[in-house]
Amino acid sequence: MTTQAPPQRTIQAVNPATGEALGEVPVVSPEQLRDALRRARSAQQDWGARSVRDRARILRPVLDLMVERRDALAERISQEVGKPRFEALTTEVFSTLETLDYYLRNAERILRPEPLRHRLLKTTRSTIYHEPWGVVGLITPWNYPFYLTTTIALSALFAGNAVLNKPSEYTPLVGLEVERLFRDAGLPPALYQCLPGFGDLGAALVDAGCDKISFTGSVRTGRKVASACGERLIPVTVELGGKDPAIVLEDADLERAVRSLTWGAFTNSGQVCASIERIYVQQEVAQTFTQRFVEETRGLRQGPDRSFGVDVGAMVNKMQFEVVKEQIDEAKAKGAKVLVGGNARAGEGEKGGYFIEPTVITDASDELLVRREETFGPVVTIVPVADAREAVRRANDSPYGLTASVWTADEALAERLAHQLHYGSVFVNDALIPSGAGEVPWGGVKESGYGKTRGPQGLRAMTRDKHVSYDRFHLKDAPVWFPYSAAKYRTISDLIPLVFGTSPTRRLRAGLKGLRNLLS
Repeated sequence: MTTQAPPQRTIQAVNPATGEALGEVPVVSPEQLRDALRRARSAQQDWGARSVRDRARILRPVLDLMVERRDALAERISQEVGKPRFEALTTEVFSTLETLDYYLRNAERILRPEPLRHRLLKTTRSTIYHEPWGVVGLITPWNYPFYLTTTIALSALFAGNAVLNKPSEYTPLVGLEVERLFRDAGLPPALYQCLPGFGDLGAALVDAGCDKISFTGSVRTGRKVASACGERLIPVTVELGGKDPAIVLEDADLERAVRSLTWGAFTNSGQVCASIERIYVQQEVAQTFTQRFVEETRGLRQGPDRSFGVDVGAMVNKMQFEVVKEQIDEAKAKGAKVLVGGNARAGEGEKGGYFIEPTVITDASDELLVRREETFGPVVTIVPVADAREAVRRANDSPYGLTASVWTADEALAERLAHQLHYGSVFVNDALIPSGAGEVPWGGVKESGYGKTRGPQGLRAMTRDKHVSYDRFHLKDAPVWFPYSAAKYRTISDLIPLVFGTSPTRRLRAGLKGLRNLLS
């Protein structure tokens, strides 16, 4: 009697703005994962041995191909995430090109070997080399499936690693587009591999034996990934959630603040780890700011993007739709005021879809979910404060620490406040946009994670530092070699105040004493 093999699992890709089926993607099996890792290790041997300049030469066609495919990529991202095509083009494709262009211009300099200047060991010379880890496993999210996958993968590749990527099960088609982009640009197929699957495949990737893991996602899953990596003593970068605040002081440019923070709160339907979810406004301008912010929010257009006439798209799935809806419903039930929005609509579009209106809430107590927990949706609360001190205190009163923004005409004050805010990035008179620059590192503190991606720091995070020391003179003896003696002890003891003493007089005395001992 023959035993039939179990049917292969698949992922159904769906447009969350319309419910339209986009395709079916096979899930990678444990055997396929092991084979992918084996092939990645083999490909990495040659890739890691190449110079950074040579890797950049091979990666350059990726930029040209991405430019050529920019509209098709934006269309695919828009379909699978449910975001407007303009956002897909600007915040994903354009920003990825910016990072790639930055690495093409600067990776060789950033990863250049660094000579060390020895103060005492003049008989040696030392160099720090930045060497690849080997195979890097990426577990990437659904909110920016192209940008967050491709930019982190590029830093790993420029550093000489091979990459295995487990994309979100909600955006597998974008993940496969990234793989196709690298392959069509001429990279060896095993050097970057996309492994579609569910959460169990992500756990298997962590367990498979990669040399480093980079995870972007929820705090809950990030804890599990970090714990598993700790058990295996492999390095990990975790980029997690946020509850990002903005502080608007009385001398701020309110027109700019309103427009920037509206975008910062509602871009990608608020499904951004750095989305503005809390705004603290100095009470002298709180009423004016709130009125203008509500007016700006009321003018936003929402729905499926069919003719570029949409500003705000859909929630990516029912689960996130329900999370955001629960926070709004609780706020309403417990006395908070919804000034605009607040409605959740499922079934919008041709066959379905999940939409939550851009929502502005006031009079929300700090105990509410919408004030305490990451919303990850198009909802923002506005809170009047007495002064900058109160604003900073309340902004810091959060387990998260990804980004914050400060709005004031006083640059000196802004700098002081930036250093008081416990966040990985602080934007002064801006929100989010600077984070897309290729040279800017990304990462948070507290429950927003640790480690850096992008920028020079993100590139070097994909390497391990190796110290190599070279003897210069081939001497036949050294002061610390065997055999030991009382004379050697006295010599070293007399040298200590000479070398490390802080008093010039004592150093002179120690030098004279050492000279007498040497002559005797």
